[in-house]
Amino acid sequence: MSTYDPDLTAATLLHPLADAERRVADPIRALEAAHDLTIMLNLGSLGAATAARAQGRSWAEIGDALGVTRQAAQQRFGIWTDPDSALVLPAVPAP
Repeated sequence: MSTYDPDLTAATLLHPLADAERRVADPIRALEAAHDLTIMLNLGSLGAATAARAQGRSWAEIGDALGVTRQAAQQRFGIWTDPDSALVLPAVPAP
């Protein structure tokens, strides 16, 4: 289970990853820190993509910012940012 503490700074979270001696001494803590950072980065990316789309930015611009194609950006964030996106799964009719 993660030991993420929202009051910790990114530098504090990174410390077990940046210090090779600590990574070896406590690899589980380093894995937890890496996992926590991954979650924070994914949420930050989603928030930024949502804001970019709200400003009318194109998928090509978002993809360029991420170093991926527009299609990759839309596949990653479209379902969350564009309610009318072609990527949104159609509603399943009731039986």
